[in-house]
Amino acid sequence: MIAGIPPITYGVVGTQHGHLKGMIQELEELPGVTCAGVYDDETASAQAICDEFNLPLMDDKRRLFDNDAVSLIASAAVNADKGLILTEAVEAGKATIVDKPLVTAMADLDRLDAAVKAHDGHVGLMLTERYGWYGQQLKQLCDDGALGKIASFMAWRPHRLGRPTRPDWMFDYDRYGGIIVDLLIHDLDICRWITGAEFTEITAYEDNVANQSDHNFVDIGVALGRLSDGTTCLAKTDWLTPATSPVHGDCRYLVAGSEGTVEVMTAGDIFDNPKGDYGTQIRFLSNSEPPRLLDRTAESVPILNDVLSSIYLGTPSVISTSDAIESTRATLMAQQSVRDGMTIKRATV
Repeated sequence: MIAGIPPITYGVVGTQHGHLKGMIQELEELPGVTCAGVYDDETASAQAICDEFNLPLMDDKRRLFDNDAVSLIASAAVNADKGLILTEAVEAGKATIVDKPLVTAMADLDRLDAAVKAHDGHVGLMLTERYGWYGQQLKQLCDDGALGKIASFMAWRPHRLGRPTRPDWMFDYDRYGGIIVDLLIHDLDICRWITGAEFTEITAYEDNVANQSDHNFVDIGVALGRLSDGTTCLAKTDWLTPATSPVHGDCRYLVAGSEGTVEVMTAGDIFDNPKGDYGTQIRFLSNSEPPRLLDRTAESVPILNDVLSSIYLGTPSVISTSDAIESTRATLMAQQSVRDGMTIKRATV
């Protein structure tokens, strides 16, 4: 067990995404952690998780919410169902940990936000980019002033779809929430993090260009936004990575400031790597020194340790509950822009 954290009893509500398996595995490897039960509306999905990890199956999520011994609810539900699950959990006095996205509708986010404020709730959102060593190093560069004043942030997030491996609900927009809500959450969150600013306006687009037999699905999303400190953000994501790609996603960040620029290539240079080692590269250029690849000086932060320490010890988290809510709000502003065909402005920050 992490030093200082008491024994934990947790429950699982929602078993629809593979991210849940890693979450459970890490929890089960910690001493003093017990699972009270697993629930999903689709019993077969919950049963499969129970069989794999030897956990008890629940026939009603309220048995977990109403159990005073349960202090933590983990969820990887259908995206559109997460808002209700998380709000009910918070209202029942449970801390929560969830894979992205947090919710898929602004009304759900507002209800969750209200519940968090009313019950001093905690939401741990598994946004892996902040926790990776390259995210930590990018943040440190920005905080140290190596780039000067940040002017613009660009992100590129292609992914391989692997259509046969995906659940049916992912191809129902109302249940999935769209590609911006699902994937671009990482990039809008990183932009908020390194600038310390909030999105004040966003214009966004989604389309379906390669999966047109799936009529209620989008495979590309683009968002252009401005933040409260004047930084501009351009982020693109898609499900168009070719099957022959050596990596699942050739994701990148490019940050430009008054004193320098930095590019983070999370898969390295896949076109110029004879060793086949697609390790992350950070390329740095400034007014005071020539272009160079930065040595690794940061370490990844264990997500579960961070979330649990925040919940049970009150230590600052890499991603706070407020971060989870506000980064999600940015994606939902983008979603509204797609739906309404106009720029969405936030009245207050």
